[in-house]
Amino acid sequence: MHRSSFHAALAATIFIGTGTTAMAEQIRYAVGAPPTAPQVQAIEKYAAAVEDNTNGELSMKIYALSLLSFAEMSDGIRDGMADAGWVLTPYHSTEYPHTNFVAESSMMLEPLSGQSEGKEGWAFGGALTEYILQDCPRCLEEFADQNQVPTAIVGGTWYGLICTSPVKSLADLDGARIRTGAANQARWAEALNAVPVQMSANEMHEALDRNVVDCSTLAVSDIQNYGVEETVTDITPAVPGGLFPSSVFQYNRDRWSSFSTGQREALLRAAAIGAAAILTRYRSDLKEAQSLMAELGASFHQADDEVLEATDAFIEQDIKDAADVYAQEQGNENGEQILSDFRQRLSKWRGLVQDVESEEALAELYWKEIFSRVDPETYGVK
Repeated sequence: MHRSSFHAALAATIFIGTGTTAMAEQIRYAVGAPPTAPQVQAIEKYAAAVEDNTNGELSMKIYALSLLSFAEMSDGIRDGMADAGWVLTPYHSTEYPHTNFVAESSMMLEPLSGQSEGKEGWAFGGALTEYILQDCPRCLEEFADQNQVPTAIVGGTWYGLICTSPVKSLADLDGARIRTGAANQARWAEALNAVPVQMSANEMHEALDRNVVDCSTLAVSDIQNYGVEETVTDITPAVPGGLFPSSVFQYNRDRWSSFSTGQREALLRAAAIGAAAILTRYRSDLKEAQSLMAELGASFHQADDEVLEATDAFIEQDIKDAADVYAQEQGNENGEQILSDFRQRLSKWRGLVQDVESEEALAELYWKEIFSRVDPETYGVK
């Protein structure tokens, strides 16, 4: 797509509403977040982009926390209960082993600082989307086995510790009960002599309030989304690090195949716009949450050198251990090489997003580097 036409489509998307024309064919989109969640507002931009880029041939109705929960999403899209939706692939380790193998490597990405803080998800989302769509046939096969087609992968902001007391040193972590939401976070806690407590994010507020846990791993940008701003008193944003990636515009394969080639191309264009809208929203939420927590009197702490060094050592060992498990369970002996290559891809994307500041520029970058290189005539089609 030419630069000028992409800008025109993008500009139109920003100003167009999500109303449908009489002849529009509707796509049912499900998300496990409530209608008030900031992510849903960003999805509305994707819905507008779908309609605009198909010249009104397709429209989208968003079902927020009504059609499918996040836990039900993968099976629901597979079975056609929704045409598309937001799938959290880490929730489904058996169904998406190849995708999750690379997705869990997000701790390899160094946190960004200064003017680039909050862009970690921009880099990781771009790198993982590019990898899955262009260089991981086994990933695409496992999506196809679930009767699904992925388009854009997103990651939020950097994961830190939100706590009810200061946690800065290895001594502070020793024996601390930490709610974790992902397997690699639990492994990190154990490696640093903390006690991981597995529970859903929806249980986090009560657990912190009643001292069932001392801390939770969470992106600071999500503090308000889970209503823990009045409970948290201390934040250590640098560790454990990493992101929680997910497949945000995942389609039922039968539905995807029913679209024309032109419509599939339009949906790929919309994916660039929608992913950029979600990722820039995450970054703005991070800044708002940092301000709010400072106003509420929360203390922000730097993890000391021993914690950072122990975390770095854990990451390097965890990569090797994950590659060994990958070889045993999936029969793929190239796990370490895959992660080594992906680290280089992350480095490339870190540079690509460094000077990008606007939602529009991020959307253009994603289109140019990823989606424009996908063949809409054959991609995902049965």
